[in-house]
This record gives sequence, structure tokens and C-alpha cells, in this order.
Amino acid sequence: MPKLNQQELEAHLWGAANILRGKTAGQDYKNYILSLMFFKRLCDQWECEARADSSGIGHGG
Repeated sequence: MPKLNQQELEAHLWGAANILRGKTAGQDYKNYILSLMFFKRLCDQWECEARADSSGIGHGG
């Protein structure tokens, strides 16, 4: 497979996203993506706090 430059890769990924999205209305898609972004942030924050707790930070010593 030939090597793609960044612009070709972005165009290819954008086309794939359009195919997967299908006929979804823009507002529905926006709500879906924002929900995923919120969930990702929540998971990252939980992981960070769990790592801090397991290393002894926040336990007063």
C-alpha cells in the first residue's frame, strides 16, 4: 500500500466518517460526539485520581 501524506489521510478519514455517519442530522451527531468527549474526560479524570490514590497522594502521607 502506498504511503499517504497527512492531507490524503485526513481526506480518507473524513470520507470514512461521512460514510459511517450516514444520514444523521448534524445536531444529533453533535450530541453524540459531545457525550463521548464528556465520557472520555470523566474516565481520564477517574484514572488520574485512582492513580494518585494508589500512590499514596491524598492519604495524608
